[in-house]
Amino acid sequence: MHVSGVHQSPTRNRIRPSSPARRLDSRSTLLIIERRKARAYTRNGFDWTERYLGIAKAAAKLDCRSAVIDGKVIVQNKSGVSDFDALKSAIRWRPQSLIFCAFDLLHLNDKDFRERPLLERRSTLKELVPSEHSFLFSEAAYMIVCRSC
Repeated sequence: MHVSGVHQSPTRNRIRPSSPARRLDSRSTLLIIERRKARAYTRNGFDWTERYLGIAKAAAKLDCRSAVIDGKVIVQNKSGVSDFDALKSAIRWRPQSLIFCAFDLLHLNDKDFRERPLLERRSTLKELVPSEHSFLFSEAAYMIVCRSC
C-alpha cells in the first residue's frame, strides 16, 4: 500500500511517522486507508493490522478513497479511562475492546493535509470519523498537542 508523502522502507513493511509520539496509556498508531483496505502501523513502523483487525476493518469502511489518520489505540476501563495494562491484554485476548482515538488527518483522497492548519485538519477528520465503537474523535489529544506548542 502506498500513499504519496508517507515514507516506506522496502524492508519489513515499515513506515516512519511524520510527528513525534507521546505515551498516554495507549499505542500510537497510523491508519493508512487505500482502495477500501486499511493497514495499521505502530510508531516504529511495524504493521499491526492483524492485531488491530477490528479497527482496520472499520477504517476500510470510511467514506474516502484514501487517508492517513494519526491516532492512538486504547482500551477503556469501567470508568471510561484508558488503561495501558488492559490494552496490552486486550490486544491478545479481547481485540474487540480496542478503540482507535483519531486526532490528526495527514492525507485525504490523495491530498497532503500536513501543511494545512491543525483546526482545518481536525474539522475534516471529525466529519470523516464515525461516532461508533472502534473509533473515537479525540478532543483530549488536541488539548495535549496545543499545550505542547
